[in-house]
Amino acid sequence: MWSGKISEFIEHAKSGRLGGIIGMSLAHEGLSVSSSEENSWERSLPVLARVFERAGSSLSEMQILLEVPLPGTSSRADVVILGQSGNDGRCAVILELKQWPIAHGTQAQKAAWGNGDSQLHPSSQVQGYRDYLKLYSGALVDRTPQSSVSGAVFLHNMYDTAPLSGGVDDDAVHANSNLVQDCPAFGKNDEAALADWIREKLCSPPSSEYVTEFMRLEKRASFSLAASFKEIVNSNRNPWVLLDFQREAMATIDAAMIKLKASPSQQRQVIIVTGNPGSGKTVLALTTLMNAFAKHAFSQTCLVTTSSAQRHSIIGEISLARGERAQPTRKISREPVLKGSDLRIRSPGLKTGANAAGMTREEWNTYCAAWREHHHPHIHGPKYDVVLVDEAQGLVMPDKPHVDGSQASSWRRPYGPQPWHIIMQSRLSIFFMDELQGYRQVESTTPEDICKCARSEGIEPTCIPLGEEQFRTAGGRAYVAWLDHVLGFTSKPPAPPSEDEKKVLKKVFGFADNPGVMRDKLREQHVNGMRSRLLAGYAWDWITFDNPLAIDSHDGLVIPRRHPPKDLKFCWAKGDSEGQQAFNLGLHPYDTADGLFGSDASQPATAGYPLTVRGRDLDHVGVLWGQDLVWNKDHWSVNIELVFGSDMPGLRKAVRDELSRGVANGPKMKELVRAVAGAYRILLTRPMHTARVWIEDPATAAHVKKSWLDFLGDNSD
Repeated sequence: MWSGKISEFIEHAKSGRLGGIIGMSLAHEGLSVSSSEENSWERSLPVLARVFERAGSSLSEMQILLEVPLPGTSSRADVVILGQSGNDGRCAVILELKQWPIAHGTQAQKAAWGNGDSQLHPSSQVQGYRDYLKLYSGALVDRTPQSSVSGAVFLHNMYDTAPLSGGVDDDAVHANSNLVQDCPAFGKNDEAALADWIREKLCSPPSSEYVTEFMRLEKRASFSLAASFKEIVNSNRNPWVLLDFQREAMATIDAAMIKLKASPSQQRQVIIVTGNPGSGKTVLALTTLMNAFAKHAFSQTCLVTTSSAQRHSIIGEISLARGERAQPTRKISREPVLKGSDLRIRSPGLKTGANAAGMTREEWNTYCAAWREHHHPHIHGPKYDVVLVDEAQGLVMPDKPHVDGSQASSWRRPYGPQPWHIIMQSRLSIFFMDELQGYRQVESTTPEDICKCARSEGIEPTCIPLGEEQFRTAGGRAYVAWLDHVLGFTSKPPAPPSEDEKKVLKKVFGFADNPGVMRDKLREQHVNGMRSRLLAGYAWDWITFDNPLAIDSHDGLVIPRRHPPKDLKFCWAKGDSEGQQAFNLGLHPYDTADGLFGSDASQPATAGYPLTVRGRDLDHVGVLWGQDLVWNKDHWSVNIELVFGSDMPGLRKAVRDELSRGVANGPKMKELVRAVAGAYRILLTRPMHTARVWIEDPATAAHVKKSWLDFLGDNSD
């Protein structure tokens, strides 16, 4: 990122040195710069300098920043200009620079350009950057006078920008006209108009305090978010800000819903959206839910969740945003949030007892054919217009090894592949997933499995990867890359971070020698208004499930001569849906520091577990890594005595069989390692800001710490 006064920018841009300075700055941050990016700077920045010269001295003292990271994300805005309004309110102008020469007709929020490629509408792109800064920039939110943020796109090679407001139909024209009105597009003949537009937004230079605070790139949510969420839900507006890959995915989804609305037939569509933890899958799913109802008027729309904790937390969050009390989980929800078994296609003659065998391939094909014949488009058609599935890796594929069904999700082996039922019940099915976040034995569904189900019905699915965008861990995608490597999900070592990245990463992640001190820090952060939680792997038996007077960290050790965590007692969060919802949302009994962390070291804290917090964002987490997953000289292994619960009985038995035959690191053990490592991956990727971890096994702690220090290039403590 480069920053300076506009007068300095004009001088550097005209000399041709600025592109090289930006390239070196980004390379210093560990970001690769392509030749096309360098060429775009060389062509765009002198033209922008000419615009500022047209504005005269009125803009010369404004602060300009180039290639600006959006706080807490890995996205960058081309240009941000800082100034102040007539009443001394803080102002920011965001410019997106494009070199495209011509625009053709557009559809929804996507535009097809002269090179034949399909890309996000540039006004939509800058709109996302603008809205994000308005809601999350610590230098702009909750200011008096109120801050102002504006956005525009400058297509300096395009003579006529009128096609940007056009489209292939009336809906597209309306959508794109609104976009360009909200975030205007200026072309080659509009340099004077752009200069005037910027002068209107910025009346005077920014204060030094404002510039300093903005350049810290601090992410802080506006206090108005809760209020705006309530207003938006009640008025059917979209409350979430989408960026870059998210916006491109949303544009594809919107186009599919437009096609759905225009088509009189019952032709089905399937979309699969994949992304790492923190890539914004759940936000995209909720945005799609709102758009389906409000924008496209699909009243038969539902969001399917694959765990009760996720389902009730979403329902409770919507209730709280409306200013209501969170609904008791025993009541039927008024929200369109369902569990996967609610969409099962029922057959009166199907034997579904606990011991019932699954259907043979011939029986399954007969069953599917009967469904297709009965639900012919001209008779009934699918039950839903749009079905969205979040955490779709949790759907059940009972034809896979060790997947007999799912007691937790009420899905039995004879029902067949769960994705098939969802596809057949909906005209448009959208699956959001990260297959590495599956922990339970049944959570083994992959994008390929869903594609197979779709193609069996003659549907060619659309697959949308969300790229490497990262909205958690302070935008630290390098941290997630390291974590995936150390846990064995990727074999190739991650690229070493830059010096600036190292400073961020050292704040994001760290090790705790004393779990009691880690708990005290979480308590302090909670008292200061942050969403902090203590989390733990499944390495302690759930004694309090049957005995509420017990202490899980002390009474659930199981292994002889194993010691409790130092200076810390904890009990698991209540296991029912209401308890999981309360833990996630901070409701009673987890609405106080005492309820979450105990009043002092003698009182038990509350620990959450992977399936409770999967899909949730927290500010700070402290993770207890037990002896279930340990480093054994040169490979990971799982202590079979510390795999609790009913999540993977078949796989656990298969590992015991391997061990009894003297096979210490066999294929079933590797499957179990992948599952347990996935649980810690969930826990360690929840925070927006910081994660601290205490690792019980000394050899494992030494291995993980060495890997982290090697990654940072820092072998000192």
